[in-house]
Amino acid sequence: MIACPQCGQPSDSIKAYTMMSMLLFLWVFASWRTKRVVACAPCMRKELLVSTAINTVAANLISPIVWLWHGVLFGMTFGQGHSEEVQRLIR
Repeated sequence: MIACPQCGQPSDSIKAYTMMSMLLFLWVFASWRTKRVVACAPCMRKELLVSTAINTVAANLISPIVWLWHGVLFGMTFGQGHSEEVQRLIR
């Protein structure tokens, strides 16, 4: 069990994922930033939902890219155990 960096609760499923921090699409120009988030599964899901909502507005026409990327990550949060990166860090 490891304490979640976000909420402090002990968890056996700490996840480390790279998600879209900001994707801005202005018809002829696109800009993006990613962020690495380490959190327990419930905190990761919350972070993904908030980030997806923000990027749906900012990315407008290309928001399906964010939905797909974050959708895959959201599904992965239901897997048991720590992410590979977290496992490497605790060894």
